[in-house]
Amino acid sequence: MPLARSRARSATGGVLAALVAAVATVVPASAAPAAPAATSHLATGQPATVQAASVQAPVRINAGGPAGTFEGQAYQADRWYVGGTTSWSGDTVAGTTSSALYQARRIGAQGYAIPVLSGTYDVTVATAETWFTTSGARRFSATAEGTTVFRDLDLHSTVGHDRAHRVTARVTVTDGRLDLAFAATVDKSVVAGITVLPVGAAAPAPAPAPVAPAPAPVAGATRLEIKPPVLVDPVTVYLTSTNQTPRLDPTKDYRLVIKDGLVDIGTGSIQIGGGRNSVLIGGEIRSAASSKPLVIKRVNGAAGGHVYVEGVRLTSSTGVGKEGINVDVRTTGTRYTVQNVKIDKIDSGSSGHHADMVQVWGGGRDGLFEINRLDGYSGYQNFMLNPADYGTDDSSLRYRFSRVRAEHDGDGGIMAYAAGREYTPGKYRIEMRDVAFVHPRKTVIDGSVFQGTYHVVDMAGVRLARPGTVPSPLLGTPGRSYVSPGYVG
Repeated sequence: MPLARSRARSATGGVLAALVAAVATVVPASAAPAAPAATSHLATGQPATVQAASVQAPVRINAGGPAGTFEGQAYQADRWYVGGTTSWSGDTVAGTTSSALYQARRIGAQGYAIPVLSGTYDVTVATAETWFTTSGARRFSATAEGTTVFRDLDLHSTVGHDRAHRVTARVTVTDGRLDLAFAATVDKSVVAGITVLPVGAAAPAPAPAPVAPAPAPVAGATRLEIKPPVLVDPVTVYLTSTNQTPRLDPTKDYRLVIKDGLVDIGTGSIQIGGGRNSVLIGGEIRSAASSKPLVIKRVNGAAGGHVYVEGVRLTSSTGVGKEGINVDVRTTGTRYTVQNVKIDKIDSGSSGHHADMVQVWGGGRDGLFEINRLDGYSGYQNFMLNPADYGTDDSSLRYRFSRVRAEHDGDGGIMAYAAGREYTPGKYRIEMRDVAFVHPRKTVIDGSVFQGTYHVVDMAGVRLARPGTVPSPLLGTPGRSYVSPGYVG
């Protein structure tokens, strides 16, 4: 039944008690969580007993996480919650195009008190079981305005581990606030997202992230074509041999610095994971037998954002590296930029990790992966671009390559592998402008040079060349003494 409208909203603990009472109509009273102390607060910083001003729906909340774009829609940061704690999981969640929405969660919340205009709404609770791997380990219930959303839900039994689950209920609000309540009979409630849509209002179609046109070639250029993102109150993090994988807060911007211009990682790996906007400019990463000397990813972060790497050089203490740059693009609306980077010789064949200059995997939606001004050598394979590995075959990420010299002197691999038979033919898009594949013997761009089922835009921008005939596209000298040449415009 609906929450009692006669309750005194100014009475300390009144809203919390009402939320608990609503859940008690779904589960036994003994299972309902006890009302927290009167000092409990909403995410806005208001006491839980104070009614916030009504706001216009639709409302989308990333429970336990920051604002971002998930499944093509804009979500606001977690707010209006009553109790609980935040939690994060790095698991990839199936059944969704945005794992990041389900990776940040609010655990053990008693409910949400969401200010909305009075009216009828479809309320959706999004959740996933990313912790327990057996059935019966978690059971909880939810009501919205006294209407059952779900009862005694066992996520693992219902959909399994690491799979998204969404349940919707239609409710009517008459007092300017939508009350959503949770109670657990086993362990705690877990909520990933909440959506409140007015009935009769058409949900807007997901809009693709704007992608700027590829920068036009500049003859005799002295400045770089792509600017790094503007950082807001950035946190400076030094990358060292003992700090190779810093954990970056997805709500903050970061300036990453290779301390003293050189980081010797041995068999380790520099990993840029998380953060909102992250910028790394200059420095040398030296590896011994590392399979992944530089990994760029945002699986630990929210959707959107820009990860920018410029002026870095990858070297090996043995003279021949094992692999180059790995990019995990399992997110939505993110831009990844690799610009003015030098990759010294790598060659380890196909065993274990391929000797790829650049390897991209994980799908990604409504975003862009771009390389501008890259010079490198591989004895096995220059590029491996896997749209669906560790993801699904619904990627809408775009790939753009400009001003690249990719040298190859082996017969064991190919120069660019774009996809395989498990992917939808012709579905993925790559733009290539001024890309030179340098090889001492190959004379025709065929399946031994560029293999896969991508739709390649502007294939005229790809050419084969002999060693010594293509100048380096780099500006300045990437590495430990790198000085950025600045940017066009």
